[in-house]
Amino acid sequence: VQLHPTSDHPIGEAIAQRCQVKSMIASAVYPKIGKPWAIGLDQCSHPRIWTEHEERLVQAIAERVGDAITSLLSIRELRASEERYRLIAENTADVIHILSLDLKSKYVSPSVKNNFGYSVQEALGKKLEELLPPDSVKKVHEILAYQLSLEQDKSVDPNRSVLIELEEYHKDGRIIPVELSASFLRDDHQQPLSILTVIRNITKRKQAQMELVESEQKFRSLAESIPDNIIRHDLNKSIVYFNKNMINATDVDLSTEIGQGVSQKIMATSPPGYLEKLDRVIQFGTQEELEIQVRNQAGEMRMHNIRFVPERDGNGKIIGVIAVGRDITEIKQVQESLRKLFHAVEQSPVSIMIANTEAKIEYVNPQFTLVTGYTSEEALGRNPRFLKSGNLPPEFYTNMWDTISSGKIWHGEFHNRKKNGTFYFESASISPVFDDDGSITHYIAIKEDITTHKMLEQQLRQAQKMEAIGQLAGGVAHDFNNMLGVIIGYSELGLRKVDQSQAIYSDLTEIFKAANRSADLTRQLLTFARKQTVVPKVINLNETINGMLKMLQRLLTERITLDWKPGVNLWKIKMDPTQVDQVLANLCVNGRDAIDGIGEIVIGTSNQTLDDAYCALNPELLPGNYVLLTVSDNGAGMDEATRDRIFEPFFTTKETGKGTGLGLATIYGIIKQNDAYINVESKPGVGSTFNVYLPAVMDDRETTNPGVDATQYDHLGDKTVLVVEDELSILRLTQEILENLGYRVLTANSPKQALSIAKEHNHIDILITDVIMPEMDGRSLAGILKEFFPELKCLFMSGYSGEIISPSEATNEEIHFIQKPFSLRDLKSALNELDQG
Repeated sequence: VQLHPTSDHPIGEAIAQRCQVKSMIASAVYPKIGKPWAIGLDQCSHPRIWTEHEERLVQAIAERVGDAITSLLSIRELRASEERYRLIAENTADVIHILSLDLKSKYVSPSVKNNFGYSVQEALGKKLEELLPPDSVKKVHEILAYQLSLEQDKSVDPNRSVLIELEEYHKDGRIIPVELSASFLRDDHQQPLSILTVIRNITKRKQAQMELVESEQKFRSLAESIPDNIIRHDLNKSIVYFNKNMINATDVDLSTEIGQGVSQKIMATSPPGYLEKLDRVIQFGTQEELEIQVRNQAGEMRMHNIRFVPERDGNGKIIGVIAVGRDITEIKQVQESLRKLFHAVEQSPVSIMIANTEAKIEYVNPQFTLVTGYTSEEALGRNPRFLKSGNLPPEFYTNMWDTISSGKIWHGEFHNRKKNGTFYFESASISPVFDDDGSITHYIAIKEDITTHKMLEQQLRQAQKMEAIGQLAGGVAHDFNNMLGVIIGYSELGLRKVDQSQAIYSDLTEIFKAANRSADLTRQLLTFARKQTVVPKVINLNETINGMLKMLQRLLTERITLDWKPGVNLWKIKMDPTQVDQVLANLCVNGRDAIDGIGEIVIGTSNQTLDDAYCALNPELLPGNYVLLTVSDNGAGMDEATRDRIFEPFFTTKETGKGTGLGLATIYGIIKQNDAYINVESKPGVGSTFNVYLPAVMDDRETTNPGVDATQYDHLGDKTVLVVEDELSILRLTQEILENLGYRVLTANSPKQALSIAKEHNHIDILITDVIMPEMDGRSLAGILKEFFPELKCLFMSGYSGEIISPSEATNEEIHFIQKPFSLRDLKSALNELDQG
C-alpha cells in the first residue's frame, strides 16, 4: 500500500486484508470550501510497486478534483445565497434597485409597485430622468462622480455606503420623499461593477417631522400669545421652556435655569407644594392644580392658580410637565367684594338658590318666588326635589349630583312644577362653593325661566323639520321632472311619427297621459317644497279642483266626507295652479284638524260681483268680478280672539308637535300675492267657513295642460340655437325637437363646453339653457354669452328655479322661462313668445 508522500496515515495491514487490497495509491483532495476528500487506485489481484510517474499522475488528478469540488460547492452556496437574497428582495417593504455605472436599471424589486405604482417591467424601462425630478437627478450624478473619484484612493473602504434623501416620482405624478442607501457591487478584483440602492419611502417620517415642528411652533405661538404664565419641565423637573409672561410673574431669573436640574436656587424659591405637584404628575400622570402666592419682578405678592398637566409623546408616554399659571389676584379681590355686596343678589333678574351639602335650601332670592310661587319661608330647609315635575328620569338628577359633588359645575335645563301646578322650563348652572381649604360647603344654582323660549324653539324646530321635508320633496321632484321630460317628449314625438290607426298609437297616448299626470304630481311636490316658480295662468278653477279631489280625500282620511259643489259657468282666474293646490290643501287640512271624530268638509265655487257698498265694508277688496272659493267644515270652530290671529305666522291652537302655525300664514301670503282676499266665518261649536275671493279674468282664453297634437311641425325659421343641458337625455330630446322645427342646433352638456362652442361660431341667435348646472348657473352663462352676442335671446328651463330665478322674474316679460317637464307645444309656444319679444 502506497500513499501520497505527504500522508502521515498509511492504511493498516488488517484493513488492507479485509478489503482484499493488494496494493493502493491515494492522494488527499483539499477543496477550498468544506472538508478534505481522498482519491486513489486499488490493486486487488496482486501486489504492485507504483512508479514516480504514477504518483505524480494521482497527485495531479487530486488537485484537479479539488478544484472541481470547490467550483461545485461554490455554485451550490452561490445559488443558496442568491435564493436568500431573492426572498429578501421580493419581500422587503423597501425598494431594491440595481443600476449600472451609467445609471441604467438592471434590477428592481417587486415592492416598487406598492411604493411608486410601477410594475417591475415599467420601472426597468424608465430612464433615471423619468423616475426622479431634475434636482434629484443632478444630486445623483454629483454623488456618483464623487464616489467614483474616491476609487483612486486605496485607503477608502470599498464596502462604504452613502445615505441621501431624494425625491422620486410616483406613477400618478406625485412626488415621494425617499431615503436612498447606495453602495457599489464589485467584481473579483474589487472594481465597481454596478450600484446597489435600497430606497425607503419616508413620506410618513417627513409628515411626522413636519407635524412635530408644527406642533412645537403651535405650542410656542399659543404659549406666547395667551396671557397665562407657562413653564415646561422635563422628567428631571428641569425648566426647558418658559413664555415671556413668566419674566414679570416671578422675581427669579429663569433664563439661568434653562436645561439645569433642580438647583438649590429653585428649591429655595419654589412656592410650597410646587415640586410635590410636579412629582405627582410625573409619577401618576394626573392633572394637578395649585393656588400659590408668588412675588413678581416688581416685588408684589400676587395670587396665582397653577394647573399641572402631563406632556405626552405620540405613544402616550409622559415626557414632561406643563405648568400653566394664571394671576387670580383680582379674582380673589372680586370674590371678597362679592361677599360684601351679597345683598345685590336680591335684585337679580334670575332665580338664585343656595343649598348646603345635604341638599337643604339655605337661601332663595325674590326672583325664585316670582318664578315658582313659593316664598322664601316655604322653600328654606327643603330639598329642591319638591320642584320636580316628574318628567325627567332619575339618571338626570344622578348625573347632576355626581357632577357638582365632585367639585365641577353643572349646566343644564330643568322641567319643573310651580306651586300652582303649572309646568315651566329653567336653564340652570349649579356650582359647588369651596372654603379656603378647598372643601365643598354649599351649592349655588342660578336659574332662568326659559318657558317662552322653549316654546318658540319648539315651533322653530317644527318649522325646520317641515323645511327639511320640503327640501327632500323638492329634490325628488326636481330629478323626477328631468325623467318625465324625456318620457313626455319622446312619447309626443312618437305620436307625431305614427298613424292613429296603428296599435302603438294608443299605447303612446297612455304613456303621454300618465307622464303628464306624473308631472302634475311633481308640481304638487314642488309646491309643498316651495320650490315651484310661480307662473300665473288663466285657468278654470273647477277643473283645477277636480284634479285635486283624490289627493284631498287621502289627506282627509275615511272619517271625513268631502263634498264638492262646483259653480256653473264659472269665470276664469289667473293664478299659478300649484298655488291653488297649496291653498286648497292647507284649508282642507286645517278643517280636518278642527274635526274631532266623523265630519264633513264642503268645497264650493261661484261667481261673485262685488259692488261699492260691499267693498266699503271690506277695504281690502276693489269692486269687480270675482270667483269665490269656499271651504267649510263642521269642526270645533273658533272664538273671536282666535279668528283675529289665525293668519299670524307660528300662531296655532293645536297641541305641541301637531302644527307649525305656518299653514294659514302661507295661504295668506299666496292670496295677497294674487291680489285676492280671504276671510273666515266661525263660531265655537259651529264650524268654520273660509271665503277666498279671486279676481276673475273676463276672457275666454284659457291656459291648460297640453294635449296630444298629431299635426306636423310648423317650421319656425333657420336660426341658430345653442342648447345647454347637463342631462344628456334632455339635451338630445330638445335637439331633436328644435331640428324638426327648422333650427340649426348646437349642443353643450356643460357651461364650459357652451363657452367653447360660442368662441368657434360667429353668430348664435337663441340660447336655451338649464338654470341649475355644475360649474355655473344658466343666468351667469347667459350674461357671459351676451357679451359675445349682444342680440342673443335666452330661454331658461328647469325642474325648479327658485334659487336662481325669483317668482317675480319668472313672470317678467324680459325673462323667458319654461318649466320642466315641457311638451312640444310648450317649447314651440315659448319660442314663439321669445321671437315676438
